[in-house]
Amino acid sequence: MGDKMFILESSACTSANVLATVLFFKKLIEIMCIIVPIILVLLVSIDFAKAVIANDENQMKKAQSLAIRRMIYGVVIFFVPTIVTATFGLIEGQDVTKSCFGNATDEVVTALKQIEDEKLELREGELEELIEAARENQLALDAKFEEIRNQAGSSSNIPSGSTDDSVSAVASKILASADKIAHGLETNHFKYVYSSKYKSYTAAVKAGYRKTNCAQYVVWTYIDAGVMAPGNSFFFKKGKYGSASSKKTLKKLENAGRIKIYYGVNKKLKTLIESGQVKPGDALANIDQTHTFIYAGKKNGTYTFYTVGTNGKDGFKYNEVYRTDLHTKYGNKTIVTVIRPLKAS
Repeated sequence: MGDKMFILESSACTSANVLATVLFFKKLIEIMCIIVPIILVLLVSIDFAKAVIANDENQMKKAQSLAIRRMIYGVVIFFVPTIVTATFGLIEGQDVTKSCFGNATDEVVTALKQIEDEKLELREGELEELIEAARENQLALDAKFEEIRNQAGSSSNIPSGSTDDSVSAVASKILASADKIAHGLETNHFKYVYSSKYKSYTAAVKAGYRKTNCAQYVVWTYIDAGVMAPGNSFFFKKGKYGSASSKKTLKKLENAGRIKIYYGVNKKLKTLIESGQVKPGDALANIDQTHTFIYAGKKNGTYTFYTVGTNGKDGFKYNEVYRTDLHTKYGNKTIVTVIRPLKAS
């Protein structure tokens, strides 16, 4: 096996497929070297038999001449392997024993296939390692990017305040719009959909479109209250900006002094409410699921919210949009983003 490996390493014909092809033709020639003489003997015998039976001297001479030519063909075929081997040797500039034709044996082809399979397995293993390393690098980059984005983004420090839930003028507009739209969702038989295509409640109603989701409901409310202009939109994924355009829209509103974004808050909803860090009219996005809702303040000792969810697949009811149970249901949910409205048209 060692000698075979030396031949393979020193020969230009180091592909198992190439050698397998050469081996096929080599065996074909070997078969021809066996079959052709047999055929020649049969043909010459038939020719001479015909001449003897015909008792024709001219036919006998033709049979002799034809037999000589056929023997020459047979000799040439016998020497084909030698001629091919010598030609390979001259082309490669090596001894005949190291030629591509000489290497084409079952043993060498089998050994070379084993080597190629081992190399393939090695490459596949290296590829898997590279893929895994790339995944780890991507995770590290994502974590770093998130850290940088949080640092470069809006403040995550929400100031504590009074827990009396006093409502600002802007918040009053927002809550009025949220309540109006909540009634409208029931009256106009709106249903829940994951992705809503209309960017204002008025436009949706006018177009006969009767579907919305939690983020779109908040957007519609802010548009109706005059915090945002129609055509703008945003959404969140597990409390984080859902897209680059969402972040751009919100940052534009913040720069215009219409909202204040508290990003990367990472506090329980119950804690934020009881410490007075969220105010009526604030839009909240939690990390535990992709959900956005509006805090409506405390009423008759109960914390209230405006939100829509998958419970509206068969049609929203007002008491399913204006909720009094979220403080219990979402109290331990982690809020990542708080949007505080500051100015309305």
